[in-house]
Amino acid sequence: MNRILVIGKSGQLARSLQVSSSGNPSLVFMSKEELDISDKESVRARFLSLKPDVVINCAGYTNVELAEEQVEDAEKVNFVGIKNIVDTCNLFKTKLYHISTDYVFNGEKTKPYIETDDCCPLNMYGKTKAKGDEYVRQNCEKYIIIRTAWLYSPFGNNFLKAILNKLEQENELYVVADQIGSPTSAVSLAEFVLWAIDKEFLKNLVINFTDIGSGTWFDMAKEISEQLTQFTNKTYKVNKIDTSSLKLKASRPKYSVLSTDYLESINYSQRYRWQETLRQHVKDILNSRNKNGYSSTST
Repeated sequence: MNRILVIGKSGQLARSLQVSSSGNPSLVFMSKEELDISDKESVRARFLSLKPDVVINCAGYTNVELAEEQVEDAEKVNFVGIKNIVDTCNLFKTKLYHISTDYVFNGEKTKPYIETDDCCPLNMYGKTKAKGDEYVRQNCEKYIIIRTAWLYSPFGNNFLKAILNKLEQENELYVVADQIGSPTSAVSLAEFVLWAIDKEFLKNLVINFTDIGSGTWFDMAKEISEQLTQFTNKTYKVNKIDTSSLKLKASRPKYSVLSTDYLESINYSQRYRWQETLRQHVKDILNSRNKNGYSSTST
């Protein structure tokens, strides 16, 4: 049985992995406090004590707006941290599963991005992620880079949780409708990662993973509001706006849908339309809150 180290314990993907693995003791989860990837000695010390066969790197600096100001902090996690992980994986002959993002692309295509498309990020978050990805590709002896997009789940901070909270407080929202991407459940991604480890893919590769279909942030917010209406019998209004009206510091790709043709070619069948997984997560959050008496901001 593989000894699997999951880095980034508090993030929504790691928490989804905990649920999907059903407490499998071969998975060891570590937080930033337990393993600081920006500190090479911290990484090596943990590898030495655990001797993992596989590492799943869920750690990342993901605040797109703050990355424009905190460039050094973003680079410390998304590049320096990845360099430390890769170098240590090579030392211990450990296979790396590294999570990447659609934001490594500029959004100028009109059809889904494939794994071999050139990276051309628009913002500092995307630039630091692309730099880390390239280091993995050029230097890691055993790796799989899994590129995903628009992650949401019942855990942590994400678009789903934010929209639920705002609708409950305000009843009316304005949401961007001119960015198109591939909404993806972190639980779906977690299940794929565990499946890929079990299948023991030997070759180094980049693979896109998303739920089925594409949509806008507005589309997601509408789905969330409709589920909330069913739960509360109240009416919520979601309005379309353009990205330009938000005066954001970081540019976003207008179109960053990821092609899953390669994923389909390897016969991975446990995929669902993003609307299905989103609806289920909304129901899970609302039912949990109703049962346990805490708000949707609590998990």
